[in-house]
Amino acid sequence: MEATSILQLNDRCLFEIFQQIKNNCELKDPLKYWDLVNFVISCDRFAEAFKQWNSDLFIALNIECFRSFLRSQSWLNNSLFNYMPMLFCQSIIKINLNEQYDALQNVSAEYKQTYWDIYINEVKENKRLCVLEIVFEPNRHYPEHLDRFEALMNAISHKNSLKHLDINVSGNRVHHIPQLGQLEFLSLNAEMDVEDLVELCKSNSNLCELHFHSTELNGRFADISPYCNKLKKLILKMKPDIDATEYAAIANLPKLRSLKLWGNHREGTLIALLQALEGMRLKRLLIPHILLSTQEALAISQISSLTFIASGFSDESSIAFLTQLPNLKTLTIFADSNQATLVNHLKHLLMKPRIFIRTKRWSLKIKYIEEHGSLKIGVDDEHSRNHQHICNYINAIAPLLNVVQFQLSVNLFEVVFDSFALQNVYQGLASKRPQILKKIRISSPFTLEHAETLASIQSLTDIDCSYSHLEYIIAMKIKQLNAIEEISNRVDRINTEKCKISILHKNNAVTLILDFTGDNIGYRIHRIRDCVRIFEPLAQLNNIKALLIKGPIEDLSFTNFIKLFEGLEELEINVLGPEELNEHLGIGSLKVLKCGFFCSESTEYLAKLNHLESLTILEHPKGSLRSLFNALASREDQVLRSLSIQRTSPTFEEILALSGIKSLESLQLGIPADQIFKDCDKDQFINIRHCESCGPIPRRFNVGHVLDIRTVCLAQIERLKNKTEIPLNMDMIANLPNLKELSIHFDYVAQATESLLKSIMQRSPHRLRRLTLPSQKLDLISQFEELRSLECFVYNVQDVKYIVSLDYLTELHIHNSQDTLMWELLKELKVLLNLQTLLLDNTQLEFLDVVELTNINWLTRLRLGVADKKFITMLIQLRNLKDLEITSTHFAEKNECNFFPSFLESCPNLRSIALYNYYNLLKKNYVKFIWNTIKLLRDPAIYPPFKLRGVCSEQPWKQAANYDDAYLQLNIEMKKPVRF
Repeated sequence: MEATSILQLNDRCLFEIFQQIKNNCELKDPLKYWDLVNFVISCDRFAEAFKQWNSDLFIALNIECFRSFLRSQSWLNNSLFNYMPMLFCQSIIKINLNEQYDALQNVSAEYKQTYWDIYINEVKENKRLCVLEIVFEPNRHYPEHLDRFEALMNAISHKNSLKHLDINVSGNRVHHIPQLGQLEFLSLNAEMDVEDLVELCKSNSNLCELHFHSTELNGRFADISPYCNKLKKLILKMKPDIDATEYAAIANLPKLRSLKLWGNHREGTLIALLQALEGMRLKRLLIPHILLSTQEALAISQISSLTFIASGFSDESSIAFLTQLPNLKTLTIFADSNQATLVNHLKHLLMKPRIFIRTKRWSLKIKYIEEHGSLKIGVDDEHSRNHQHICNYINAIAPLLNVVQFQLSVNLFEVVFDSFALQNVYQGLASKRPQILKKIRISSPFTLEHAETLASIQSLTDIDCSYSHLEYIIAMKIKQLNAIEEISNRVDRINTEKCKISILHKNNAVTLILDFTGDNIGYRIHRIRDCVRIFEPLAQLNNIKALLIKGPIEDLSFTNFIKLFEGLEELEINVLGPEELNEHLGIGSLKVLKCGFFCSESTEYLAKLNHLESLTILEHPKGSLRSLFNALASREDQVLRSLSIQRTSPTFEEILALSGIKSLESLQLGIPADQIFKDCDKDQFINIRHCESCGPIPRRFNVGHVLDIRTVCLAQIERLKNKTEIPLNMDMIANLPNLKELSIHFDYVAQATESLLKSIMQRSPHRLRRLTLPSQKLDLISQFEELRSLECFVYNVQDVKYIVSLDYLTELHIHNSQDTLMWELLKELKVLLNLQTLLLDNTQLEFLDVVELTNINWLTRLRLGVADKKFITMLIQLRNLKDLEITSTHFAEKNECNFFPSFLESCPNLRSIALYNYYNLLKKNYVKFIWNTIKLLRDPAIYPPFKLRGVCSEQPWKQAANYDDAYLQLNIEMKKPVRF
């Protein structure tokens, strides 16, 4: 049945509606009929019906006047139909009276009165009104204002819902105050008598915050003190040149926590108030744009509860008094332009609070964290002409502190800092003796002169900068490092928004890492050749032995870059093309190569690398390695010791050729499933170099080795690669006479792997030291008595017995273990007295399981998951632990107990803890407590830095840079929890 429109109702129905509305109005108040009026004037049909229903009431309510008003003032329709209902139902209302007066200035007196009658009544009838702001800033005289304002005050009187009242009628006197009793916030800017203000405070006993912005108060403001027992925050504009002694009684407010005083008092007269505040629990004191006398500054220094101060000081030396405040966290100094030596008095204050120095033209934010040696300076300045003056402040501050980390940023207006002024700052940092600066964030601009200066700071290791500055930063880093005669162990880092550069010095050899695993540089740089060329000067670094280029570099070619490195022994890069492969064959010193191939052409030439001992093939076209393996097998002086074939399973022919490389000691086939998309999103689309003949997507016709650039999904590539047949000649691998380590991650059928193990067992079961098996029964492993490392699946109790028969086992990695078997497994593992490493994946250990585990107290490395996070502390009994990783998912409580200190005390050799699924735990104060514990317990000259790894789920974790790497190395990932 369709609903009937109200406009289609007959007169009898409308009469009944009128009667019901009239009854409701009379129930509330016989004199109030505004609901009825609003309903009737909303439609001519209703008005005519109402007149017919009750003509006397029609006249008494002045309905015709309202209708005429609406018809003649069409521009006000929105005000009556939209704004009036808003006044009636909104909880927050702002009324600008002069805007209302201006809008009605051409309206007749009768219509104007009608409008105000409705307007005031809507405010009066609003039962939800909680916040009301009234503004009157006239630019001319409004004769009706006093009457309207008084009517508005009457409308809000006795309104118990009103909690927040703000009246701003500056320059106008308030003669009538509303009768209110539930206010919690009151702000007044008006001329008034103190008796009225006292009455407002007296009747609103719950008042928590009071702002009085007018200097035109007739009487003493402090008279309100006996009636504001709950007042926590007070903002007061003092009368000009007043003897501020009269405000002393403000200190009697028992719950006052924040006090802000505006205006210019008579110098020295605030002493009485400030002295009276001593012993109170005042937290925040703001006296802006006023220069306090020495005695007033001394009085402030006695208010020990203060955490925040904002004021100016006529005597700069009086700032030193504030060092007596034990709880001070933030200090804002309003400086006069001629107070140039002000910073000389900040030395001891800089050790505690954040400091802001503000003038009329600029402001300076200084935050120094002594325990981290971190100095962060922010500048708000609209004009660069002030930069030299600002830098004079910075240069005066920096020598006073032990600055290990430095950051300078322009916070507002996006103004580029003056280059000459920045040079003065860098020169000041470089002149510090001894040199301890380790980390710096570079501001714009950055010039070659800046680079020359920073290169002289030999302690500087970590630089955060824009990619646009990278050319000069690299030049600086080269000059700096090459000037240091001896470097034993050191890590230098350059972080930009597009790539990261790491330079590792160890044992007189240098490893250079270019990391593009974050944002792909190829997407943002249009001049591809120039993109790679910017890194070429890095080849000038002394003694580079290893070059690692990580991440999906897509269609960028690093051929010319790699050719610059002489004596290179290790190279890692995602993919090499035929031309690049031929070029790199000239690196005769290469011992370790980790790369992928998108084309089979020329791969056999890798056999010409006379010193190649380790080869890791990240990816390759299926079946393309046979010629390479044949070439390696045909060498008389075979040197290849380690071979890893990832992602693409070898074919029958490749296995046959592989079995001829007799020098192989370690062989890995495939990678764990959780490592496939480790560095990138599996659903990510990327540009790849692709060979039309060798690619994973089959072609109908032989098009030859043609290079193409394709945009593909990573997951699609993996699916195509993994559609592989199982080589039936796996047992040929047993022909490798020196094979000691065998890792198989491809999920071959059990018969293929079993055949391989039997063949090894028949030839030489004692030579195998490391074994990794896919889903496979373990009945054969007990024959490999010399095994030191085993990675496998456990399905039943019998598998446990096979494992514990391996007496020399030092490392055990269990996958997919059944929870019901864990207690049995851990109980039996106690017989393996050589076991050092135990990795238990996909586990949720219960209490009894953990009890059994703690009996294996000689473990040095442990990975596991627990059913309840409280079981983690039970692992403290493993006093020989060096590395601990918890894989189970947990969520920290608000005040989670910090268990790290107990581990650090009980396990003296502990080097790392990883909690990659423990959410909401590693917050700022939690980590700070860990860091302080490490500083107390460990000498960095004896102990290596403790490595802490975890996750944050809210916002990117930015505290890692604040901690000294000598004590604590943090790796915090952004990761959203998955709840089940």
